[in-house]
Formats: sequence, C-alpha cells, structure tokens
Amino acid sequence: MPQPHTNLKNKYRKTEMNLDLNDKNVLITGASQGIGLGIVKGFLSEGANVFMVSRGHKKLTWLSDNLKKEYNSKLETLSCDCSDKNDM
Repeated sequence: MPQPHTNLKNKYRKTEMNLDLNDKNVLITGASQGIGLGIVKGFLSEGANVFMVSRGHKKLTWLSDNLKKEYNSKLETLSCDCSDKNDM
C-alpha cells in the first residue's frame, strides 16, 4: 500500500533550468504570495534582477529581506495597488 506524502516539498522535485536570465530585469505584480511569489523565486534562481510589486508593504519587506539572503540576485520592492490608477 503506498504511503501518503507527509511532506509535500519532497513530493515534487525541483527542476533546474538555464534560461540565460542573468542580469535581465523582471517586474512581477502580486509578488508577495502564491503564484506571484513562486514566479519571483523562479526568476531569482535564474539570476534575474527582480522588482517585486504587491499591496502589503510589511509582508513585501519581510519577504525581500529573506529572499535577498537566499538568492544572489538584485531584488527591489514597491508597495502599491495595481488596480488603483492613483497608485500607479
């Protein structure tokens, strides 16, 4: 009988790719959680310079501090609501 996965991190193996993104600039909105955060990590792991945009300033700052420690790429942040033209 197969054992259930107790740790989902081990269920999926990380795929290494070389997309030649070193020093390419990337802007990602919705970058503080979910798919947006996953995209941020993917681009950082490929060596891109990432500009994270999200509404939550505190969470964005915390994530930025931790991601800068984990990845050796340039990372900048901006807190704004992209659905509000006055924030743009």
